[in-house]
Amino acid sequence: MRRSARLDRRIQAGAAHLTLAVRDGEHSWGELGARIAEFEARRFVLVTDGTAPRGQLARVRALTAARAPTVLHELRTRPHPTDPATDGRADAEALPDGTVIAVGGERACAVPAAVRVPTDLAAACGSALALHRPVPAALAWVRSDLLAAGPAARTRAGLVAVVRHVLAVCPAHCPALAGLLTPGARHDARTLTALLALCADARSALVCFDPDETGPALALGYGRSLAAAARATLGPTLAPGDADALGLLLASAVAARLGLAARPTGRAHRDLLARNGSATALPAAADLDRLAAAAVATTRSGLLLLADLGRPYCADGRLLTPVDGAVLRAAVGELAARADRADRITLPHSRAAGAGPVRPGGPGRPDHPSAQPCCRGRPGRTPEPGGRAPGRRSGAGRDRVPVRPGRQAQHRGDQKRPSRDRSSAEGVPVMTGTVITDLRRRGAVDPTRVLTGPLRAVGLQWLDPGRSVEVAAEGVERALYITAGSGTATVPEAGTDASTVADSGLPLVEGTALTLPLGARTVLTAGTAGLEYFHAILAVAGRPGGATAHPAAERPATERPPAEQPTTEPPPGPDGAADTSDTPDRPETPPSPKGGEAR
Repeated sequence: MRRSARLDRRIQAGAAHLTLAVRDGEHSWGELGARIAEFEARRFVLVTDGTAPRGQLARVRALTAARAPTVLHELRTRPHPTDPATDGRADAEALPDGTVIAVGGERACAVPAAVRVPTDLAAACGSALALHRPVPAALAWVRSDLLAAGPAARTRAGLVAVVRHVLAVCPAHCPALAGLLTPGARHDARTLTALLALCADARSALVCFDPDETGPALALGYGRSLAAAARATLGPTLAPGDADALGLLLASAVAARLGLAARPTGRAHRDLLARNGSATALPAAADLDRLAAAAVATTRSGLLLLADLGRPYCADGRLLTPVDGAVLRAAVGELAARADRADRITLPHSRAAGAGPVRPGGPGRPDHPSAQPCCRGRPGRTPEPGGRAPGRRSGAGRDRVPVRPGRQAQHRGDQKRPSRDRSSAEGVPVMTGTVITDLRRRGAVDPTRVLTGPLRAVGLQWLDPGRSVEVAAEGVERALYITAGSGTATVPEAGTDASTVADSGLPLVEGTALTLPLGARTVLTAGTAGLEYFHAILAVAGRPGGATAHPAAERPATERPPAEQPTTEPPPGPDGAADTSDTPDRPETPPSPKGGEAR
Protein backbone atom coordinates (compact mmCIF):
# COMPACT_ATOMS: atom_id res chain seq x y z
CA MET A 1 0.00 0.00 0.00
CA ARG A 2 1.40 3.36 -0.99
CA ARG A 3 2.12 5.57 2.02
CA SER A 4 1.65 9.31 1.66
CA ALA A 5 0.10 12.08 3.73
CA ARG A 6 -1.84 13.30 0.68
CA LEU A 7 -4.76 11.58 -1.01
CA ASP A 8 -7.38 12.27 -3.67
CA ARG A 9 -10.45 10.07 -4.13
CA ARG A 10 -13.79 10.43 -5.89
CA ILE A 11 -16.88 8.58 -4.67
CA GLN A 12 -19.75 8.34 -7.17
CA ALA A 13 -23.30 7.27 -6.26
CA GLY A 14 -25.75 7.78 -9.09
CA ALA A 15 -25.87 11.47 -9.99
CA ALA A 16 -24.17 12.53 -6.76
CA HIS A 17 -20.46 12.49 -6.18
CA LEU A 18 -18.03 13.44 -3.43
CA THR A 19 -14.38 14.41 -3.69
CA LEU A 20 -12.08 13.43 -0.84
CA ALA A 21 -8.94 15.54 -0.50
CA VAL A 22 -6.46 14.67 2.25
CA ARG A 23 -3.68 17.19 2.77
CA ASP A 24 -0.99 18.06 5.30
CA GLY A 25 0.85 21.22 6.26
CA GLU A 26 -0.26 24.79 6.91
CA HIS A 27 0.15 25.72 3.25
CA SER A 28 -2.86 23.53 2.39
CA TRP A 29 -5.27 26.08 3.92
CA GLY A 30 -4.84 28.13 0.77
CA GLU A 31 -6.02 25.23 -1.36
CA LEU A 32 -9.13 24.87 0.79
CA GLY A 33 -9.87 28.57 0.31
CA ALA A 34 -9.62 28.20 -3.44
CA ARG A 35 -11.99 25.23 -3.43
CA ILE A 36 -14.50 27.08 -1.28
CA ALA A 37 -14.40 29.99 -3.75
CA GLU A 38 -15.44 27.64 -6.57
CA PHE A 39 -18.93 27.36 -5.05
CA GLU A 40 -19.52 31.10 -5.73
CA ALA A 41 -21.85 31.27 -2.74
CA ARG A 42 -23.65 34.43 -1.69
CA ARG A 43 -23.73 33.27 1.90
CA PHE A 44 -21.99 30.58 3.90
CA VAL A 45 -23.46 28.72 6.87
CA LEU A 46 -20.71 27.30 9.05
CA VAL A 47 -22.14 24.32 10.98
CA THR A 48 -20.29 22.86 13.97
CA ASP A 49 -21.15 20.47 16.76
CA GLY A 50 -18.87 21.84 19.45
CA THR A 51 -16.10 19.24 18.95
CA ALA A 52 -13.99 21.15 16.43
CA PRO A 53 -10.73 22.64 17.79
CA ARG A 54 -11.02 26.39 18.00
CA GLY A 55 -7.98 26.94 15.80
CA GLN A 56 -9.35 24.89 12.90
CA LEU A 57 -12.81 26.43 13.19
CA ALA A 58 -11.30 29.93 13.18
CA ARG A 59 -9.22 29.19 10.07
CA VAL A 60 -12.19 27.86 8.11
CA ARG A 61 -14.36 30.79 9.22
CA ALA A 62 -11.69 33.25 8.07
CA LEU A 63 -11.55 31.56 4.65
CA THR A 64 -15.33 31.72 4.16
CA ALA A 65 -15.70 35.26 5.53
CA ALA A 66 -13.14 36.50 3.03
CA ARG A 67 -15.39 35.37 0.17
CA ALA A 68 -18.97 35.85 1.37
CA PRO A 69 -20.95 36.68 4.52
CA THR A 70 -20.72 33.80 6.97
CA VAL A 71 -23.16 32.68 9.67
CA LEU A 72 -22.00 30.33 12.46
CA HIS A 73 -24.56 27.71 13.45
CA GLU A 74 -23.79 25.36 16.34
CA LEU A 75 -25.91 22.23 16.59
CA ARG A 76 -27.88 21.91 19.77
CA THR A 77 -26.76 19.36 22.32
CA ARG A 78 -29.44 16.75 22.80
CA PRO A 79 -29.63 13.23 24.29
CA HIS A 80 -28.71 10.36 22.06
CA PRO A 81 -31.81 8.69 20.60
CA THR A 82 -32.19 4.98 20.05
CA ASP A 83 -33.63 5.40 16.58
CA PRO A 84 -31.48 3.28 14.25
CA ALA A 85 -32.25 5.63 11.39
CA THR A 86 -30.32 8.42 13.09
CA ASP A 87 -27.95 6.39 15.28
CA GLY A 88 -27.62 9.39 17.54
CA ARG A 89 -25.60 11.36 15.00
CA ALA A 90 -27.83 13.07 12.42
CA ASP A 91 -29.35 16.43 13.24
CA ALA A 92 -32.78 17.33 11.94
CA GLU A 93 -32.93 20.96 13.06
CA ALA A 94 -33.49 23.63 10.42
CA LEU A 95 -30.42 25.43 9.07
CA PRO A 96 -30.22 29.01 7.79
CA ASP A 97 -30.21 29.53 4.03
CA GLY A 98 -26.84 29.45 2.34
CA THR A 99 -24.05 27.12 1.26
CA VAL A 100 -23.40 24.82 4.20
CA ILE A 101 -19.88 24.04 5.37
CA ALA A 102 -19.61 21.52 8.21
CA VAL A 103 -16.64 21.59 10.58
CA GLY A 104 -16.38 19.13 13.45
CA GLY A 105 -17.14 15.53 14.30
CA GLU A 106 -19.69 12.98 13.15
CA ARG A 107 -22.78 15.01 14.04
CA ALA A 108 -21.60 18.04 12.11
CA CYS A 109 -20.46 16.07 9.06
CA ALA A 110 -23.77 14.15 8.96
CA VAL A 111 -25.53 17.41 7.99
CA PRO A 112 -25.99 17.76 4.19
CA ALA A 113 -23.13 20.12 3.40
CA ALA A 114 -21.28 21.22 0.29
CA VAL A 115 -17.96 21.18 2.15
CA ARG A 116 -17.10 18.96 5.11
CA VAL A 117 -14.03 19.49 7.22
CA PRO A 118 -13.91 16.56 9.68
CA THR A 119 -11.72 17.21 12.69
CA ASP A 120 -11.54 13.63 13.97
CA LEU A 121 -10.89 10.26 12.36
CA ALA A 122 -14.36 8.83 13.06
CA ALA A 123 -16.02 11.60 11.05
CA ALA A 124 -13.41 11.43 8.28
CA CYS A 125 -13.98 7.67 7.83
CA GLY A 126 -17.76 7.80 8.24
CA SER A 127 -20.27 10.60 7.94
CA ALA A 128 -17.95 12.94 6.00
CA LEU A 129 -17.88 10.42 3.13
CA ALA A 130 -21.66 9.90 2.92
CA LEU A 131 -23.47 11.28 -0.11
CA HIS A 132 -26.64 13.29 0.48
CA ARG A 133 -29.21 13.72 -2.26
CA PRO A 134 -29.85 17.46 -1.70
CA VAL A 135 -26.14 18.09 -2.41
CA PRO A 136 -25.20 16.65 -5.83
CA ALA A 137 -21.50 17.51 -5.43
CA ALA A 138 -19.58 17.75 -2.19
CA LEU A 139 -16.03 18.10 -0.94
CA ALA A 140 -14.52 16.36 2.10
CA TRP A 141 -11.28 18.09 3.07
CA VAL A 142 -9.08 16.46 5.71
CA ARG A 143 -5.83 17.53 7.34
CA SER A 144 -4.03 14.26 8.07
CA ASP A 145 -1.33 15.91 10.18
CA LEU A 146 -3.93 17.49 12.46
CA LEU A 147 -5.69 14.14 12.84
CA ALA A 148 -2.39 12.53 13.85
CA ALA A 149 -1.75 15.29 16.40
CA GLY A 150 -5.21 14.97 17.97
CA PRO A 151 -6.03 13.23 21.27
CA ALA A 152 -5.34 9.49 21.29
CA ALA A 153 -8.86 8.77 22.58
CA ARG A 154 -10.44 10.36 19.51
CA THR A 155 -8.03 8.54 17.18
CA ARG A 156 -8.87 5.25 18.88
CA ALA A 157 -12.58 5.95 18.43
CA GLY A 158 -12.04 6.63 14.72
CA LEU A 159 -10.10 3.41 14.26
CA VAL A 160 -13.21 1.47 15.32
CA ALA A 161 -14.81 2.76 12.10
CA VAL A 162 -11.84 1.36 10.17
CA VAL A 163 -12.29 -1.98 11.95
CA ARG A 164 -15.96 -1.97 10.88
CA HIS A 165 -14.99 -1.51 7.22
CA VAL A 166 -12.40 -4.29 7.39
CA LEU A 167 -14.72 -6.78 9.09
CA ALA A 168 -17.79 -6.12 6.95
CA VAL A 169 -16.38 -5.07 3.56
CA CYS A 170 -12.68 -5.81 3.01
CA PRO A 171 -11.43 -8.57 5.35
CA ALA A 172 -8.31 -9.07 3.23
CA HIS A 173 -6.84 -6.09 5.10
CA CYS A 174 -7.34 -7.78 8.48
CA PRO A 175 -3.71 -8.95 8.99
CA ALA A 176 -2.29 -5.59 7.89
CA LEU A 177 -4.65 -3.67 10.16
CA ALA A 178 -3.84 -5.97 13.07
CA GLY A 179 -0.17 -5.09 12.63
CA LEU A 180 -0.92 -1.36 12.72
CA LEU A 181 -3.25 -1.16 15.70
CA THR A 182 -1.84 -0.46 19.15
CA PRO A 183 -3.63 0.39 22.42
CA GLY A 184 -1.76 3.71 22.50
CA ALA A 185 -3.55 4.76 19.28
CA ARG A 186 -0.65 6.90 18.12
CA HIS A 187 -0.22 6.86 14.34
CA ASP A 188 1.51 9.20 11.93
CA ALA A 189 -0.18 11.16 9.15
CA ARG A 190 0.80 8.66 6.44
CA THR A 191 -0.73 5.74 8.31
CA LEU A 192 -3.99 7.62 8.89
CA THR A 193 -4.08 8.62 5.22
CA ALA A 194 -3.74 4.98 4.18
CA LEU A 195 -6.64 4.07 6.48
CA LEU A 196 -8.75 6.87 5.03
CA ALA A 197 -8.04 5.49 1.56
CA LEU A 198 -9.19 2.05 2.70
CA CYS A 199 -12.52 3.43 3.97
CA ALA A 200 -13.06 5.60 0.91
CA ASP A 201 -12.38 2.73 -1.49
CA ALA A 202 -14.71 0.42 0.45
CA ARG A 203 -17.54 2.96 0.31
CA SER A 204 -16.91 3.75 -3.35
CA ALA A 205 -17.08 0.08 -4.32
CA LEU A 206 -20.46 -0.38 -2.62
CA VAL A 207 -22.36 2.85 -3.35
CA CYS A 208 -21.34 2.78 -7.00
CA PHE A 209 -23.86 -0.01 -7.56
CA ASP A 210 -26.09 0.73 -4.56
CA PRO A 211 -26.49 4.53 -4.42
CA ASP A 212 -29.54 4.34 -2.13
CA GLU A 213 -27.62 2.16 0.36
CA THR A 214 -30.47 -0.32 0.64
CA GLY A 215 -28.52 -3.35 -0.58
CA PRO A 216 -24.85 -4.32 -0.20
CA ALA A 217 -23.97 -0.81 1.01
CA LEU A 218 -25.83 -1.59 4.23
CA ALA A 219 -22.58 -3.27 5.30
CA LEU A 220 -21.15 0.23 5.84
CA GLY A 221 -23.45 0.52 8.86
CA TYR A 222 -22.60 -2.89 10.32
CA GLY A 223 -23.22 -2.82 14.07
CA ARG A 224 -24.37 0.82 14.11
CA SER A 225 -27.93 0.18 15.32
CA LEU A 226 -26.67 -1.88 18.26
CA ALA A 227 -24.06 0.80 18.93
CA ALA A 228 -26.90 3.32 19.16
CA ALA A 229 -28.50 1.18 21.87
CA ALA A 230 -25.22 0.98 23.79
CA ARG A 231 -24.68 4.72 23.44
CA ALA A 232 -28.17 5.54 24.68
CA THR A 233 -27.95 3.31 27.77
CA LEU A 234 -24.24 3.31 28.64
CA GLY A 235 -23.07 6.61 27.16
CA PRO A 236 -21.72 8.25 30.33
CA THR A 237 -19.68 5.16 31.29
CA LEU A 238 -18.11 4.53 27.88
CA ALA A 239 -14.95 5.96 26.37
CA PRO A 240 -15.18 7.49 22.88
CA GLY A 241 -15.72 4.78 20.29
CA ASP A 242 -16.54 2.04 22.81
CA ALA A 243 -20.24 2.11 21.93
CA ASP A 244 -19.36 1.33 18.31
CA ALA A 245 -17.01 -1.43 19.44
CA LEU A 246 -19.74 -3.01 21.57
CA GLY A 247 -22.14 -2.76 18.63
CA LEU A 248 -19.76 -4.82 16.49
CA LEU A 249 -19.32 -7.43 19.22
CA LEU A 250 -23.06 -7.70 19.83
CA ALA A 251 -23.71 -8.19 16.11
CA SER A 252 -21.10 -10.95 16.00
CA ALA A 253 -22.61 -12.63 19.09
CA VAL A 254 -26.10 -12.51 17.58
CA ALA A 255 -24.89 -14.12 14.34
CA ALA A 256 -23.17 -16.89 16.32
CA ARG A 257 -26.27 -17.58 18.41
CA LEU A 258 -28.46 -17.78 15.33
CA GLY A 259 -25.98 -20.14 13.68
CA LEU A 260 -25.60 -17.88 10.65
CA ALA A 261 -21.82 -17.63 10.57
CA ALA A 262 -20.05 -20.15 8.37
CA ARG A 263 -17.10 -19.93 10.77
CA PRO A 264 -16.52 -18.05 14.01
CA THR A 265 -16.03 -14.33 13.45
CA GLY A 266 -16.17 -13.18 17.05
CA ARG A 267 -12.49 -13.84 17.58
CA ALA A 268 -11.48 -11.55 14.71
CA HIS A 269 -13.81 -8.86 16.09
CA ARG A 270 -12.36 -9.10 19.58
CA ASP A 271 -8.78 -9.30 18.40
CA LEU A 272 -8.84 -6.15 16.29
CA LEU A 273 -10.75 -4.18 18.92
CA ALA A 274 -8.44 -5.35 21.72
CA ARG A 275 -5.37 -4.41 19.69
CA ASN A 276 -6.90 -0.96 19.36
CA GLY A 277 -7.49 -0.70 23.11
CA SER A 278 -11.27 -0.55 22.63
CA ALA A 279 -13.88 -2.18 24.83
CA THR A 280 -14.33 -5.92 24.38
CA ALA A 281 -16.86 -6.42 27.19
CA LEU A 282 -19.64 -4.48 28.89
CA PRO A 283 -18.84 -2.25 31.89
CA ALA A 284 -19.32 -3.90 35.26
CA ALA A 285 -22.17 -1.54 36.20
CA ALA A 286 -24.07 -1.95 32.92
CA ASP A 287 -27.86 -2.34 33.17
CA LEU A 288 -28.27 -5.45 31.03
CA ASP A 289 -32.06 -5.37 30.95
CA ARG A 290 -32.14 -1.76 29.81
CA LEU A 291 -29.48 -2.39 27.17
CA ALA A 292 -31.34 -5.44 25.86
CA ALA A 293 -34.59 -3.47 25.65
CA ALA A 294 -32.84 -0.68 23.74
CA ALA A 295 -31.27 -3.25 21.38
CA VAL A 296 -34.71 -4.68 20.65
CA ALA A 297 -35.99 -1.18 19.87
CA THR A 298 -33.16 -0.32 17.50
CA THR A 299 -33.38 -3.57 15.51
CA ARG A 300 -37.11 -3.73 14.80
CA SER A 301 -36.48 -3.35 11.07
CA GLY A 302 -33.85 -6.10 11.16
CA LEU A 303 -30.14 -6.40 11.76
CA LEU A 304 -27.30 -6.77 9.26
CA LEU A 305 -25.29 -9.84 10.27
CA LEU A 306 -22.20 -11.48 8.80
CA ALA A 307 -22.17 -15.04 7.49
CA ASP A 308 -18.42 -14.62 7.26
CA LEU A 309 -15.97 -11.76 7.36
CA GLY A 310 -16.83 -9.47 4.45
CA ARG A 311 -19.96 -11.47 3.54
CA PRO A 312 -23.30 -10.24 4.94
CA TYR A 313 -25.92 -12.89 5.61
CA CYS A 314 -28.74 -12.79 3.07
CA ALA A 315 -32.08 -14.59 3.35
CA ASP A 316 -34.80 -14.34 0.72
CA GLY A 317 -33.01 -11.43 -0.91
CA ARG A 318 -32.94 -9.38 2.33
CA LEU A 319 -29.82 -8.32 4.18
CA LEU A 320 -31.67 -7.23 7.33
CA THR A 321 -32.37 -10.29 9.45
CA PRO A 322 -35.23 -10.23 12.00
CA VAL A 323 -33.82 -10.97 15.46
CA ASP A 324 -35.83 -12.20 18.41
CA GLY A 325 -35.56 -10.33 21.69
CA ALA A 326 -34.40 -13.45 23.51
CA VAL A 327 -31.40 -13.76 21.20
CA LEU A 328 -30.46 -10.12 21.77
CA ARG A 329 -30.73 -10.55 25.54
CA ALA A 330 -28.53 -13.66 25.39
CA ALA A 331 -25.92 -11.79 23.31
CA VAL A 332 -25.90 -8.96 25.87
CA GLY A 333 -25.43 -11.49 28.67
CA GLU A 334 -22.54 -13.10 26.81
CA LEU A 335 -20.74 -9.77 26.53
CA ALA A 336 -21.26 -9.15 30.25
CA ALA A 337 -19.92 -12.62 31.14
CA ARG A 338 -16.76 -11.97 29.13
CA ALA A 339 -15.87 -9.11 31.47
CA ASP A 340 -16.06 -11.50 34.45
CA ARG A 341 -13.73 -14.01 32.79
CA ALA A 342 -11.17 -11.35 31.90
CA ASP A 343 -10.35 -10.47 35.51
CA ARG A 344 -8.92 -13.90 36.34
CA ILE A 345 -6.27 -14.29 33.63
CA THR A 346 -2.65 -13.11 33.42
CA LEU A 347 -1.06 -12.90 30.00
CA PRO A 348 2.33 -11.94 28.52
CA HIS A 349 3.13 -8.29 28.04
CA SER A 350 2.20 -6.32 24.93
CA ARG A 351 4.23 -3.67 23.18
CA ALA A 352 2.21 -0.89 24.78
CA ALA A 353 1.78 -1.78 28.44
CA GLY A 354 4.41 -4.29 29.60
CA ALA A 355 3.80 -7.30 31.78
CA GLY A 356 1.37 -7.30 34.65
CA PRO A 357 -2.01 -8.43 35.85
CA VAL A 358 -5.10 -8.18 33.77
CA ARG A 359 -7.10 -4.97 33.86
CA PRO A 360 -10.38 -4.49 31.99
CA GLY A 361 -10.14 -2.39 28.89
CA GLY A 362 -6.41 -2.78 28.26
CA PRO A 363 -3.64 -5.20 27.36
CA GLY A 364 -3.72 -8.56 29.08
CA ARG A 365 -7.30 -9.32 28.19
CA PRO A 366 -7.95 -12.89 27.00
CA ASP A 367 -8.78 -11.46 23.59
CA HIS A 368 -5.76 -9.12 23.47
CA PRO A 369 -3.30 -9.54 20.59
CA SER A 370 -0.66 -10.87 22.97
CA ALA A 371 -2.97 -13.83 23.58
CA GLN A 372 -4.78 -14.45 20.29
CA PRO A 373 -3.77 -14.10 16.66
CA CYS A 374 -6.03 -12.34 14.19
CA CYS A 375 -7.68 -13.81 11.14
CA ARG A 376 -6.84 -17.52 11.16
CA GLY A 377 -3.71 -17.28 13.27
CA ARG A 378 -1.81 -14.59 11.40
CA PRO A 379 -0.60 -12.14 14.02
CA GLY A 380 0.34 -9.43 11.54
CA ARG A 381 2.81 -7.83 13.94
CA THR A 382 5.42 -5.43 12.66
CA PRO A 383 9.05 -5.07 13.81
CA GLU A 384 9.84 -2.45 16.37
CA PRO A 385 12.35 0.36 15.72
CA GLY A 386 15.91 -0.80 16.12
CA GLY A 387 15.44 -4.17 14.50
CA ARG A 388 14.09 -6.10 17.51
CA ALA A 389 11.26 -8.50 16.86
CA PRO A 390 7.99 -7.62 18.59
CA GLY A 391 7.87 -8.82 22.17
CA ARG A 392 11.65 -9.43 22.44
CA ARG A 393 12.94 -6.77 24.82
CA SER A 394 15.96 -6.61 26.99
CA GLY A 395 15.56 -6.71 30.76
CA ALA A 396 12.17 -7.27 32.37
CA GLY A 397 9.72 -9.43 30.55
CA ARG A 398 12.27 -11.17 28.35
CA ASP A 399 11.27 -14.55 29.71
CA ARG A 400 7.82 -14.05 28.16
CA VAL A 401 8.40 -14.26 24.45
CA PRO A 402 5.33 -14.65 22.23
CA VAL A 403 5.51 -17.73 20.05
CA ARG A 404 4.16 -17.71 16.54
CA PRO A 405 1.67 -20.46 15.64
CA GLY A 406 3.32 -23.68 14.53
CA ARG A 407 6.63 -23.08 16.32
CA GLN A 408 8.10 -24.41 19.54
CA ALA A 409 8.46 -22.30 22.65
CA GLN A 410 12.00 -21.98 23.96
CA HIS A 411 12.76 -20.73 27.46
CA ARG A 412 15.63 -18.37 28.19
CA GLY A 413 18.82 -20.23 28.91
CA ASP A 414 17.97 -23.34 26.87
CA GLN A 415 20.92 -24.48 24.85
CA LYS A 416 19.02 -26.78 22.54
CA ARG A 417 15.69 -26.26 20.86
CA PRO A 418 13.16 -29.06 21.31
CA SER A 419 12.67 -31.16 18.22
CA ARG A 420 9.86 -30.25 15.89
CA ASP A 421 6.62 -32.17 16.07
CA ARG A 422 6.52 -35.15 13.78
CA SER A 423 3.67 -37.37 12.65
CA SER A 424 3.09 -40.99 13.48
CA ALA A 425 2.53 -43.62 10.83
CA GLU A 426 -1.20 -43.01 11.06
CA GLY A 427 -0.79 -39.28 10.43
CA VAL A 428 -1.48 -38.10 13.99
CA PRO A 429 1.13 -35.51 15.04
CA VAL A 430 3.15 -36.81 17.98
CA MET A 431 4.00 -34.18 20.59
CA THR A 432 7.70 -34.61 21.37
CA GLY A 433 8.31 -31.21 22.99
CA THR A 434 6.63 -27.98 23.90
CA VAL A 435 4.75 -27.22 20.71
CA ILE A 436 1.81 -25.25 19.42
CA THR A 437 -0.18 -27.17 16.83
CA ASP A 438 -2.72 -25.78 14.39
CA LEU A 439 -5.58 -28.24 14.87
CA ARG A 440 -7.44 -26.92 11.84
CA ARG A 441 -4.49 -28.07 9.76
CA ARG A 442 -3.42 -31.18 11.69
CA GLY A 443 -6.80 -32.35 12.98
CA ALA A 444 -5.61 -34.03 16.19
CA VAL A 445 -2.57 -34.66 18.37
CA ASP A 446 -1.51 -37.53 20.58
CA PRO A 447 -0.61 -36.10 24.00
CA THR A 448 0.38 -39.46 25.55
CA ARG A 449 3.92 -39.14 24.18
CA VAL A 450 4.52 -36.12 26.43
CA LEU A 451 1.89 -36.10 29.16
CA THR A 452 1.53 -38.77 31.85
CA GLY A 453 -1.96 -37.78 32.95
CA PRO A 454 -5.34 -39.12 31.83
CA LEU A 455 -5.58 -37.03 28.62
CA ARG A 456 -5.62 -39.49 25.73
CA ALA A 457 -6.61 -37.47 22.66
CA VAL A 458 -7.41 -33.94 21.58
CA GLY A 459 -8.79 -32.96 18.20
CA LEU A 460 -10.97 -30.64 16.20
CA GLN A 461 -13.98 -32.10 14.40
CA TRP A 462 -16.62 -30.86 11.99
CA LEU A 463 -20.23 -31.87 11.34
CA ASP A 464 -21.81 -30.91 8.04
CA PRO A 465 -25.15 -29.05 8.23
CA GLY A 466 -27.99 -31.37 9.30
CA ARG A 467 -25.69 -34.28 10.16
CA SER A 468 -25.78 -36.03 13.54
CA VAL A 469 -23.26 -38.09 15.47
CA GLU A 470 -23.59 -40.02 18.71
CA VAL A 471 -20.85 -39.42 21.28
CA ALA A 472 -20.60 -42.07 23.98
CA ALA A 473 -18.33 -42.04 27.03
CA GLU A 474 -17.77 -45.81 27.09
CA GLY A 475 -14.77 -46.55 29.30
CA VAL A 476 -13.62 -42.92 28.99
CA GLU A 477 -14.81 -39.42 29.78
CA ARG A 478 -15.18 -36.75 27.12
CA ALA A 479 -15.16 -32.92 27.03
CA LEU A 480 -16.35 -30.91 24.03
CA TYR A 481 -16.14 -27.18 23.33
CA ILE A 482 -18.07 -25.60 20.45
CA THR A 483 -15.73 -23.42 18.36
CA ALA A 484 -17.93 -22.58 15.37
CA GLY A 485 -21.44 -22.93 14.02
CA SER A 486 -24.39 -24.16 16.03
CA GLY A 487 -26.50 -27.23 16.68
CA THR A 488 -28.15 -29.24 19.41
CA ALA A 489 -27.18 -31.86 21.99
CA THR A 490 -29.73 -34.51 22.94
CA VAL A 491 -29.67 -37.46 25.33
CA PRO A 492 -31.48 -40.25 23.46
CA GLU A 493 -33.71 -42.51 25.47
CA ALA A 494 -33.48 -46.27 25.29
CA GLY A 495 -35.05 -47.60 22.11
CA THR A 496 -35.23 -44.16 20.49
CA ASP A 497 -33.81 -43.49 17.07
CA ALA A 498 -31.00 -40.98 17.64
CA SER A 499 -31.71 -39.28 14.33
CA THR A 500 -35.20 -38.20 15.46
CA VAL A 501 -34.42 -36.45 18.76
CA ALA A 502 -32.51 -33.40 17.48
CA ASP A 503 -35.53 -31.12 17.64
CA SER A 504 -35.83 -31.48 21.42
CA GLY A 505 -32.17 -30.99 22.26
CA LEU A 506 -30.29 -28.28 24.09
CA PRO A 507 -28.92 -25.51 21.84
CA LEU A 508 -25.20 -25.43 21.15
CA VAL A 509 -23.51 -22.22 20.02
CA GLU A 510 -19.96 -20.93 19.83
CA GLY A 511 -18.42 -20.95 23.31
CA THR A 512 -20.62 -23.73 24.73
CA ALA A 513 -18.89 -26.49 26.71
CA LEU A 514 -20.25 -30.05 27.01
CA THR A 515 -18.89 -32.73 29.36
CA LEU A 516 -19.75 -36.43 29.27
CA PRO A 517 -18.89 -38.39 32.44
CA LEU A 518 -18.28 -42.10 32.37
CA GLY A 519 -21.19 -43.99 30.80
CA ALA A 520 -22.98 -40.90 29.42
CA ARG A 521 -23.88 -40.42 25.78
CA THR A 522 -25.41 -37.71 23.65
CA VAL A 523 -26.30 -36.97 20.04
CA LEU A 524 -24.84 -33.89 18.41
CA THR A 525 -26.77 -32.45 15.46
CA ALA A 526 -25.32 -29.66 13.34
CA GLY A 527 -27.39 -26.60 12.46
CA THR A 528 -27.71 -24.92 9.09
CA ALA A 529 -24.17 -23.53 9.30
CA GLY A 530 -22.54 -26.80 10.42
CA LEU A 531 -20.86 -27.48 13.76
CA GLU A 532 -17.19 -27.41 14.69
CA TYR A 533 -16.02 -28.53 18.12
CA PHE A 534 -12.86 -29.24 20.09
CA HIS A 535 -12.88 -32.73 21.56
CA ALA A 536 -10.78 -34.07 24.45
CA ILE A 537 -10.84 -37.65 25.73
CA LEU A 538 -9.71 -38.63 29.21
CA ALA A 539 -8.98 -42.15 30.44
CA VAL A 540 -10.63 -43.56 33.57
CA ALA A 541 -8.46 -45.57 35.95
CA GLY A 542 -9.18 -49.28 35.85
CA ARG A 543 -11.29 -49.06 32.68
CA PRO A 544 -10.21 -50.80 29.49
CA GLY A 545 -10.36 -48.74 26.34
CA GLY A 546 -9.08 -45.59 27.95
CA ALA A 547 -5.82 -46.00 26.11
CA THR A 548 -7.35 -46.59 22.71
CA ALA A 549 -10.28 -44.19 22.72
CA HIS A 550 -10.08 -41.35 20.20
CA PRO A 551 -12.33 -38.69 18.71
CA ALA A 552 -13.01 -40.78 15.65
CA ALA A 553 -14.84 -43.33 17.79
CA GLU A 554 -18.07 -41.37 17.60
CA ARG A 555 -20.90 -43.21 15.90
CA PRO A 556 -22.85 -41.41 13.18
CA ALA A 557 -26.54 -41.12 14.06
CA THR A 558 -27.64 -40.40 10.51
CA GLU A 559 -26.81 -42.20 7.32
CA ARG A 560 -23.54 -41.06 5.77
CA PRO A 561 -21.59 -42.06 2.69
CA PRO A 562 -19.23 -44.94 3.41
CA ALA A 563 -16.15 -42.74 2.97
CA GLU A 564 -17.23 -40.53 5.86
CA GLN A 565 -18.01 -43.27 8.39
CA PRO A 566 -15.42 -43.25 11.21
CA THR A 567 -14.33 -46.60 12.56
CA THR A 568 -12.33 -47.86 15.51
CA GLU A 569 -12.07 -51.55 14.64
CA PRO A 570 -9.03 -52.82 12.70
CA PRO A 571 -9.69 -54.84 9.54
CA PRO A 572 -9.82 -58.65 9.97
CA GLY A 573 -6.76 -60.66 9.19
CA PRO A 574 -6.51 -63.51 6.73
CA ASP A 575 -7.95 -65.93 9.27
CA GLY A 576 -10.93 -63.70 10.03
CA ALA A 577 -9.56 -62.45 13.35
CA ALA A 578 -8.87 -58.84 14.03
CA ASP A 579 -5.27 -57.93 13.29
CA THR A 580 -3.92 -55.79 16.12
CA SER A 581 -0.22 -56.03 15.44
CA ASP A 582 -0.03 -52.56 13.88
CA THR A 583 -2.56 -50.85 16.11
CA PRO A 584 -0.77 -48.11 18.09
CA ASP A 585 -1.60 -47.41 21.71
CA ARG A 586 -2.72 -43.86 20.88
CA PRO A 587 -5.62 -42.19 19.09
CA GLU A 588 -6.07 -42.47 15.37
CA THR A 589 -6.59 -39.56 13.02
CA PRO A 590 -10.05 -38.00 13.47
CA PRO A 591 -12.18 -37.04 10.49
CA SER A 592 -11.33 -33.90 8.54
CA PRO A 593 -13.41 -30.88 9.58
CA LYS A 594 -14.71 -30.38 6.03
CA GLY A 595 -14.44 -33.50 3.97
CA GLY A 596 -14.61 -36.50 6.28
CA GLU A 597 -11.23 -37.77 5.13
CA ALA A 598 -8.18 -38.09 7.34
CA ARG A 599 -6.17 -34.94 7.71
